Amino acid sequence: MIDLAAFYAAIANEGQRVTPYSIESIKQNSHAVYRRQTGAPVMMAGGDRAAFYQLRTILEGVVARGTAASMTHLTHYVGGKTGTTDSENDA
Repeated sequence: MIDLAAFYAAIANEGQRVTPYSIESIKQNSHAVYRRQTGAPVMMAGGDRAAFYQLRTILEGVVARGTAASMTHLTHYVGGKTGTTDSENDA
C-alpha cells in the first residue's frame, strides 16, 4: 500500500518520486533524539514529465467526465481510477 501511495504522489508531482514516511521526529525532554533525513527527490521514467502530466489528466478525467463524476463536489483537483474489482468486490 505504501508503494502505491508513493506512485500516486509521483503522478501528482509529474514524475518526482517522494519516499513516504510516518515519523518526522522523536523528541525527549525537548531534545530531538531522531529526525528524519530527507534525500534528494528521484525522477521516475527518465524524467518524462509530459507522460506523468498526461497520466494525471487521464485520472482527473475519470472524476470530471467518467464513472466517478459524482465526486466532483469534493475538491477542485481530484483524480481517480475505477474498474478494478476482485470477484465483483472492491479490492
